[in-house]
Amino acid sequence: MSFKKDFLEYVLYSYEFKENDPVYVLNYLKSIKYFDSRVSLIDRHSPISLTISTEGAHSHSMMCHIDDEILLTARDIIDKIDETEHPIFVEIHFNQFEPKYTEVVFREHERLEHVEHELRHSLYQQIEQALESKDKDRFLSLTNELKLLNEESKNALHKK
Repeated sequence: MSFKKDFLEYVLYSYEFKENDPVYVLNYLKSIKYFDSRVSLIDRHSPISLTISTEGAHSHSMMCHIDDEILLTARDIIDKIDETEHPIFVEIHFNQFEPKYTEVVFREHERLEHVEHELRHSLYQQIEQALESKDKDRFLSLTNELKLLNEESKNALHKK
């Protein structure tokens, strides 16, 4: 089980919710295909943004933004998520500071930085190979991919 799934389990067993729908959605999320790559606790401009509040938090019980649509019921949210394979940003509002939430967000951020670092390293190696083999099209394609990755990183830093 992943640390994000472990955290969702912890939330489900440690907190009360304003209604049952958030419990259904959190349990559903734990079961989706490619959970680790689809469910994120870090906002990376996902087309699906899900906000869930525990009992006592000062916000809606649950709200899901998918494109220009707002969904409020478990059935609607689950049906929409089933129709797509888009990444899902999950934000949980607690009625008090939750150190485990901070820890899991930090761990996910570290993991994403590691993956990005590995991808950047691989791109540099492939660019060198393209230069050595004088493959202009591959070189241009790879440098464009590296440029996009660098722009995404730059935008993520400005967002913080």
